[in-house]
Amino acid sequence: MEDDAENTSEVSGALRRMLYDEVKKVNLVDFISRHSGAAFSKSGSSYQAVCPMPSHRDTKPSFNVTEKNGIWFYNCFGCGSGGTIIDFAKDYWSLDHPSEALILVMQKEGFKSDGEAMIRAVRDARIRVDFNKKLECSHFVAASNCRRLLRRFVGDKNVETWVAKAYRAMNMMLDKCEIRKIERIGEEAMMKLMGG
Repeated sequence: MEDDAENTSEVSGALRRMLYDEVKKVNLVDFISRHSGAAFSKSGSSYQAVCPMPSHRDTKPSFNVTEKNGIWFYNCFGCGSGGTIIDFAKDYWSLDHPSEALILVMQKEGFKSDGEAMIRAVRDARIRVDFNKKLECSHFVAASNCRRLLRRFVGDKNVETWVAKAYRAMNMMLDKCEIRKIERIGEEAMMKLMGG
């Protein structure tokens, strides 16, 4: 019985995190503009405005919004507030708890229900998991082909140099999630194995 309660708690916690992650993808510039009237100007990859926080009497643009990996963040260099859309809603509307901010943002953004947001979050998580599995598999195959190449041509300096460069390149490609380039290295290693 305790195990069931613990598992349910873990599942509901994971679903809640997924829901938060989905809401944090809402375009923060649009959200803040609509609800506070702040006028943003683009500066490089970020957006700047006069701080819209009711407690901050800002006169110069000190409020900065950026997007990183699909999640939007803000920071005010004047009043020190910062975070995601959840933090903004909590501070702007003086809410006590992040879950209140989550519900408010969902209502203002027209999420019809928790279920709708949850479905989106699960779909996005599944896509990320599938992509990560494919990336790992591609890297495993390429690395295996390189190891086989080294075993077949023991002591061949040209092969050793090629494999060393391939490993360095694959490490960078992993960081950049470049599956196709990793697959090409695996294919090249296989061609070398076959005498091509």
